[in-house]
Amino acid sequence: MNEKQTIVLGSLGLIPFYINTFLIIFFPKIYHLNSDILHQVLIIYASLIISFLSGMHWERIINYKKNRLYILPMLPVIFAWSNQFVHLEFYNELIVIFLLIWCLIMDLILLKENTNIWYKKLRVYLTLLAIVSFFPQFFYQYNQ
Repeated sequence: MNEKQTIVLGSLGLIPFYINTFLIIFFPKIYHLNSDILHQVLIIYASLIISFLSGMHWERIINYKKNRLYILPMLPVIFAWSNQFVHLEFYNELIVIFLLIWCLIMDLILLKENTNIWYKKLRVYLTLLAIVSFFPQFFYQYNQ
């Protein structure tokens, strides 16, 4: 996959993170009536993204033959899916944000020998935008 395709697909992957923000701004009544399910869908989507990123990390660790690090990419997956059983909205979101940051740090560590600066910048950009998408929901939830 070339640089342009990677950027487009990565950017499109941000859309689900912002659906709740879109509803809060333009259709607050719809969001309010469905906030529990919308929140859960967002946490599940974020868990899927974390699983995908962790799978990429695991593949890199296998290719680099770093046997001692095999468990590191699996920890975010375990925490992300265990997070589905905790029904405390604020903590669910904090856990997802922490795991997104963890995945970014793993990417930067595993890619330090990679010369594709554009990919590193893209990962930072996408992670920050995914994290920022949770803030409107924080403000909405705690102003109700």
